[in-house]
Amino acid sequence: MARRTVAASLSEIEQRIDNDPLLTPEVRAQIKEKAREHVAKKRRDAAEAKLLAQEIRNEEIAHNPLEQYEDVQIDLAPYVASAKFSSSYISLDGRMYVHGLVYSVPYSVARTLDDIMARAWEHENEIHGRRRRGDLVRKPMQPRLSPHDAGVPANVINTRSSVMSV
Repeated sequence: MARRTVAASLSEIEQRIDNDPLLTPEVRAQIKEKAREHVAKKRRDAAEAKLLAQEIRNEEIAHNPLEQYEDVQIDLAPYVASAKFSSSYISLDGRMYVHGLVYSVPYSVARTLDDIMARAWEHENEIHGRRRRGDLVRKPMQPRLSPHDAGVPANVINTRSSVMSV
């Protein structure tokens, strides 16, 4: 018994449908017209939904002018975006912001994402031994010693708040 191919089976089914005596050419034309109307309606509904979403967003922006939308590109430090940790995204309020993509977000979310990315890069610098921005202006604290500190171990003096200068 020879096996039939899928194409041969489909063509046989199409021939059976085409040879159906109940479907006259007029009925077939009506069915094709219904199909065209159906597809046109689906496309129109999709276009309406897209326009509605855009108008809703525009109305939200107009309602709260302080929360204007900004484009933010997610740029994470290599230790975060590495495959080792498989976490090349920022999760904020249940939404994932993936490394390398650009998102249009409200002002407050943009500031939060910028802060998270800046802290990740600051940590990356610390890992590789580079100084933090704040370290450039810091001065080492000099302990002020008095006679009552006589006999106290040095490691205790440096941690006591009473001897630290402001």
